This record gives sequence, structure tokens and C-alpha cells, in this order.
Amino acid sequence: MTIQSTVLPRGVSGDVYNLADCLQQQAVIGSTANPLVLNYLKHSLCAHLVSHAAVLRCIAKYDKLGRVYCVTALLEFLVSIIDGITCRSKSEESLLPGAMVQLVHWIMQIFARTVQQYEMRGEMSAEQSYMLDQSCKLIERLTQQQFLLAMLYVGCHEELDALDRIRDLYASIKASLTNSNMTLSTATAEQQLQQLAYIDAKQLDLQYLNPAPSTEKISCCVQPLLAVEVLLNPCKDTSYYVAELQMLQRLKGYTNTRLFYEIIRAGFLTLSNVADTSPDTINLTWQDICLNLPGVLHHVLIAWEQETLSSADVKSILDNIKRRLFSFSVCATSFLCAYMYSVRETELLKPLNMIQQFLAPLTSEELSSQENAKERLALSYQIIRKMQHDVHPAPNTKSRLISHTPLIEQFRECWRSVHEAGHLPVRAAQTLESLLLAGGASWLVTQLVEQLISCKYMRDMAKCMDIVFAVMHLDIERTTEALLQYVVAPLILRRQDEDINEPQSLVLARLCVYCIISCLETRSSSAAAAFKKRSRSHDEEELVGVANAAKVRKIIGDGSDNSNDFAADATNVASSMLSTPSAELRATPLSLKEPLQSSVKHIFRVFLQFVSGDELSPKAIFVYQFISLLVECGGERVAPVLRLLPGNLMQQLLKVLATDDIRVGLISRLYDLRLHAGRQAAVADLCLWRNMQLARHSIHL
Repeated sequence: MTIQSTVLPRGVSGDVYNLADCLQQQAVIGSTANPLVLNYLKHSLCAHLVSHAAVLRCIAKYDKLGRVYCVTALLEFLVSIIDGITCRSKSEESLLPGAMVQLVHWIMQIFARTVQQYEMRGEMSAEQSYMLDQSCKLIERLTQQQFLLAMLYVGCHEELDALDRIRDLYASIKASLTNSNMTLSTATAEQQLQQLAYIDAKQLDLQYLNPAPSTEKISCCVQPLLAVEVLLNPCKDTSYYVAELQMLQRLKGYTNTRLFYEIIRAGFLTLSNVADTSPDTINLTWQDICLNLPGVLHHVLIAWEQETLSSADVKSILDNIKRRLFSFSVCATSFLCAYMYSVRETELLKPLNMIQQFLAPLTSEELSSQENAKERLALSYQIIRKMQHDVHPAPNTKSRLISHTPLIEQFRECWRSVHEAGHLPVRAAQTLESLLLAGGASWLVTQLVEQLISCKYMRDMAKCMDIVFAVMHLDIERTTEALLQYVVAPLILRRQDEDINEPQSLVLARLCVYCIISCLETRSSSAAAAFKKRSRSHDEEELVGVANAAKVRKIIGDGSDNSNDFAADATNVASSMLSTPSAELRATPLSLKEPLQSSVKHIFRVFLQFVSGDELSPKAIFVYQFISLLVECGGERVAPVLRLLPGNLMQQLLKVLATDDIRVGLISRLYDLRLHAGRQAAVADLCLWRNMQLARHSIHL
């Protein structure tokens, strides 16, 4: 205590005066170590006079490796303190990652020197053998400590030259062990050396919340996702769907074999709804249509504007036009699109509604009125949608023509049909699209999420989530924005004491994460330069090589359940995936675009409020589930999202959660460790996690 009080003023760390270096040098000044001084060094650690980082750094600088007794004593000392290594102040946090790298380099030097000598001499002394045993014991203890592995992982991102030297030493050790047929005392020692030399995030524990593919016997997501996509984008190239399915494959963890099986199954599900149609004759000529139909529609528009005709009257007229011949609706749409170019923005509502009515599904009886009804209607839908998108790419109107039934009743009836079918029939997808246009994204997403959390059984909940996720792709940007900005927070707050318990919370977090990842990913210029982001809010680009009929696939059918074109194309998608280059068809942007960026920022601000208290709550659990799933499902692709995390969110979450759920693998993956600020944030969180763990398990330093 006399030395301490003389050298160290009150409240000042011994690191300022290099106390650890002084003690370590005194401990190994001769050919053997001084146990008294080493004990005093350990006492200084326990008394918080020196930091663990300083002790590790000074030991790692000891280069007299030929002094076997001194090296062995230092190894024994490290084994005795390894379980309690941590940081107690901000100043220490910046030093520990580098100190861990230096320590591993020092251990590798000891191994390399010893096994090389054995390779040359064919034998080693008892003292050398014991020293090597202590080295094996140390690396075994080190690799069992997740905190130390995480610190090493962070440190390797700043000590790149040292990392190269560590790997060179490991290669040398491996070669010497092979050449000399030497067997280490610990069978796993070589594997542990490799683990240290090639440390990566996969070695750091992460609690997995996303269901393993093996637990999901069949997928309920492929068929509805493809049904929605081909409804919106019936003329897309096959590579478009390949990219979509690759995104789903990553989220679900499917093998190629599993994915191909699900694609084929999706085709058979659609085939199960095929119905026969009967031909009929046609009496009117195309010339008559072209001459007379535009005039008729113009008079209808004027009469409707003047309220001479009601919405029901107009609907009846349009349905009659469509039933007579599907080409009538194509001709009518052509006139209506031309008409829309000549009127003001405020006058677009009625012609848009009329075009939308031509896209309404037909009943089996109505389909029987024309020859080859499915094929004709499918082609007419494709042409009408193309013209509709060209003239007004982001329709956001509420159709008053399709039904007078309240939207909520239409939704319930539609969802009942989905539940009964066990998948998403094309007719239901069309109805949901109309409800999206009529009720808006927030309304539809609210209804979908309510259906999701009302499920009582986990199997039903997982199935429902897959279908809801697919339906969100009717407009993934707007529905994701609605989910994050207007639906999630009120729902969780409203149901704190009700059914938003762990199963519902987890599945809701998974839905949010899936939608963010799908919304985040965009086409890479090399794989699909001819196509834009999947969004109803953008113009559809001109098809490349329209003359090539094989590329204009009749994927979506007739607007009813009576279509097998979707099923036929499933094989094309699967075969295309086999021939797709290894490069991904989707690339992750460096930054988020609107509205996703604002939505993510909003939900993160909400999360700060959710974890602002001191007590564990369902709100805090949801925050953890959301962030954990984001990292687990998105990997490096969600880096632009993680950059928006508020600086103190994880610190507060750690304090509130106070459980073993958060692990170092999660913390280490949250930040960009290539940047100094990222490493700093990661180490701060890791040290808080470590000290909470030590306190919880009553480990005295």
C-alpha cells in the first residue's frame, strides 16, 4: 500500500504510469519468474489499479521466449485471470481489442517456436512440454470465452498487419505439426489455433429466432408471392421472378432443391383451380368496335359527370362491354387512356375507375361466353395493365364501381376464401389489390396484421404470416411504410396486456423484418438493367425484345381461379434458376431511399421509447426480437438499416432486458467494424454486456 500511495494519486489509474509494465518486467527479470511480483500484479488487477488491457499488452511484449520458466509463469498467470477479463472504463475500451490481437500473436509465437524446435530435434524437454500444455490450456479457455472472441474479432479489423502475422504463424505451426507427426496434448488445440487465426462472426454466439427450414414442412409463401407478383407484373422477364425467389430463399434458408420443390408445388396449387370453359361465337366486327365504342364511352363519361348515370349504371355498361368480347375492353381502355391525356388531374378519377372495372374478375358463367376465354382474358389484362401504367403509373384512387359492400366486409369475405383454400387464389389477390387501392395501405395492412395476431396456434400463425408477407408485395414500399409508421407501435401499445405475448410479438417482428429486407433490395444493373424496382409507384419500363414471344409469358390468368398459365410458368422459373449466374440478381444499396429511410428512422425512435423504462416489458422484448431477426435474416445486406440505429438504443436495451438472450454475436454484427466509430460502439456494448454477465454470475475480478 505504501508503493501504491506513493506512486498513484487518489483516483488515478496505474495505466497512466505504466504500472503493469513495471510489475511485469520485475516479475520476469531473471531466468525464472518472481511469483511474489506476479501476485502483486494480480492484486493490482483486483484492486482496479491497472486494466486488463494494459496487463495483456505488457505480457504480449515479452520477447524472451527462450526463458521457458518465465514464459510458463506468464501463461499460468493468464490462465488464472482469463475468465474475468473485462473493461471498467471508457479509456480501457479502446485498448482491449488490440490487446487481444497482440496476446494471440504472442501465443502463436510460443507455439510456432516450440513445434519448430521439435520438428528439428525430434524431442522436447519436460519443461517445454509443460509450457506447451499451458499454452493449449490457455487457448482452450480463451476460445470458450465469447466476450474475448468478440474482442479479438473487433481487434482484427484494426490490427490488419498483426492479423496477417498471426495467420503466417498458424500456417507455420500447422506445417511443423504435419512434418513432425507431433500430437498436441489437447486434441482440439490445432482447431482452436485455427479458430483464433481466422476469427469471424460465425464463431460468435447468436440466438436464432427465425424458424429453421426443417421445422417448416411446406412453404405457404412461394405460391402467394408469385401470385401477387405475376398479377402486378405479368410481362416481366423470368429473371425478375428468379431474383424474387432468391430473396425468399435467403429469408427462409431453403436449399435449391427445397425451393424448386416449392415452385412446382405452387404451380400445382394453381392447377387445382382450373375450370373448363365453353366456346361461343362472335358476330361483331373489329371495325365496328373501333368506330363506335369511343363515342359511346365519351357519352357515358359526360353523363356520369353530370350524374345522369349512376355508378351502378356505369358499372353495368362496362360489364356488358367486357362480357361481349374481351377485345372490347382493350379498345375501350385505349380510348380512356387517350382521354386522360387531354384532361386535368382532377378529372382523372372517373376514367381510372372505368379502366379498373375492366380488370375486375369474372365469374365462371361469364367466362363461358367466349371461345378460349382464359387465354383471351389473360392477354387483355396484360394489355390493359400496360396501358394503365403508361398513362397513370401510380393509381391511388378509390374505385366506386366494383361493390357497394363495406370494405371491411369485402376483406373478411376475401380472407375467408384464402383461409379455406389454404393459399392465395388469383381472384383473392385481385380483390386485395382493389382493397389496397380503395382503403389505402394503412387500412389494408392493419386488417392483415389483425388477422395474423388473431391466430391461436403457431402453425396457423406461421402460415398466415407467409401469406400476409406475400400480399404486402401488392405495393411493398407503401405497405412497409404503413406497417412501420402507423401499425406496429399502436398495436403493441394497445395489446400490452392482451394477446401480443411472445408468439405474436415474434411473428410480427419477423413480418416487419421480412418486409424491410424485401423493400431494401433492388435490381443490380448487371443482372436486370432493363427493369426497375418492384413497385406500383414507378413506371414499367419497355419490355426488351417484345417480338420474342417466349419472353412475354402469359403468367397471370383470366382474373379468376380458372388459370393454369401461372402453373405453366413455374417450371420456367425453376429451370431459369439453374442457369442463372452465381452473381445475385439483387444488390443492396449503400443507403436507404424514401419512404423506407423515414420509416426505419421512425420505428427506431419508437424503440427508444419502448426501452426507456427500467422494467422488462413486451415492448422491450419486441425491440430485441426485431433487431435480432434483422441481423439474422439480413446479414450484411441490412447494413444500411443498421446504420440508422440510435447510438444508445442497444445500451438501454441491454439494461432493460438483462437476460441471456442478447449475445455477443448479435452485438458484433450490428456495427460496421471497418470504421473506428463502429468498433467503438461495438466495444462499448460488448463491455456493458460483459460486466452485466459478470455481475449476474457473481464473478469477482
